[in-house]
Amino acid sequence: MDKEMKTDFLKNNKINLVISKEVSEIMEERFILLEDIEKVVTNSILMGERFFNSEDSSYLANLRVKNVTYWVQYVENEDGIHIINVYSHRMEIVR
Repeated sequence: MDKEMKTDFLKNNKINLVISKEVSEIMEERFILLEDIEKVVTNSILMGERFFNSEDSSYLANLRVKNVTYWVQYVENEDGIHIINVYSHRMEIVR
């Protein structure tokens, strides 16, 4: 995301996520909410906490929310952020 896009994002605090039917089905199967994906992507942009894959120009970002870590792979385009893949894992607390 270029500086201008990041500035607009910061002003509006709004992102345009583009999610294919296949990824939507994965989200449903894995009980991953759109809000969770938005949190991961927002955090990765604002905090710069993401990995860049130069082979396909995608980013991989994660965010832990309570005891669940969400991972999102995405590509930034002019028309929005295209979600490529999502997954999560739950941390079991043993007492």
